[in-house]
Amino acid sequence: MHDSLIDVATKMGEGNPGALTVICQIINNGARIDPDSALGGLGAVLSLDTHGIYGSRIWMLYKDVCGGNLPLMLAALRAVQLGYVPENVLNHAIDNRGAGLDLGEIKTRVAERLPGFSFNGGDNEDEKEAPQNPPAPGPQAGDDTPGQEEGSEPEGV
Repeated sequence: MHDSLIDVATKMGEGNPGALTVICQIINNGARIDPDSALGGLGAVLSLDTHGIYGSRIWMLYKDVCGGNLPLMLAALRAVQLGYVPENVLNHAIDNRGAGLDLGEIKTRVAERLPGFSFNGGDNEDEKEAPQNPPAPGPQAGDDTPGQEEGSEPEGV
């Protein structure tokens, strides 16, 4: 591979200025937000590539799913990497304005697993609360709960 970071950002952004801005924010701030990432901000960019998230979908993950909160976006990518959220649930959330993705739970689990992860650094909008995305039809984290029949509510809900 002979691509520079600029080449990578340009290709992944697919001409979408919002996506390019987010990729640049990840490269510039990723290591400060997620110091446990072996590749700094590049690790999160590679995660986007691994999950087939390009162009406008990068912007949609950042803005529509994570409310313009870069640390939450990086936490969502880490949650997939750590096995807390299936990849199809993340992709469903991107395509459905965040539906089915519990960002509060992601924030809690990533913070427990990666104590150095900073939800207070990276961009100007990082003090926002996690958006409350409503559950939606389609795949959701935890759908494979044993003993629960499809369509039935879990006890205590």
